[in-house]
Amino acid sequence: MTIKIRNKNIKTRIYNTILNSGQKETKEKIFLKSQKKIQKMTTKNNSKILKLAIKNTSPAFKINKQKMKRRKKKAVKEIPYFIKNDFFRINTAIKHITLNSKSNSEFSNFYSKFSQEIMKSSRSKSESIVQKTEIQKRALLKKNLFFKFRWKKR
Repeated sequence: MTIKIRNKNIKTRIYNTILNSGQKETKEKIFLKSQKKIQKMTTKNNSKILKLAIKNTSPAFKINKQKMKRRKKKAVKEIPYFIKNDFFRINTAIKHITLNSKSNSEFSNFYSKFSQEIMKSSRSKSESIVQKTEIQKRALLKKNLFFKFRWKKR
């Protein structure tokens, strides 16, 4: 399954996931600085590197957590499901990249962390890809719960 990624949509999605407070100018500065840093690191086109990073980190499964309330016990049930839509796959990939770059403590500036995470994920060596594979493994271990997924014939 191939993922269709458009440059115009990627920028706005990244802007929306970098900061939640709504400071558009700072979001744009962070993104542009990270793109410039990627451009300095490699001779390849930075938009192609960004697309490759998103393709590498986009998961096929997602685990939904549901709270089951029975008397005094509160158990959490994890139900895996497929991410069918490319829009949601790209969004989850961008969220993984930004969250891992926020938690990365190697660099002082966020744009340098973000650019390093993009470079590592384009080479398939980042923490976001490790998280993706862990989620895939957890989902496949609970594949008996896929009966709740609505299978459609094509």
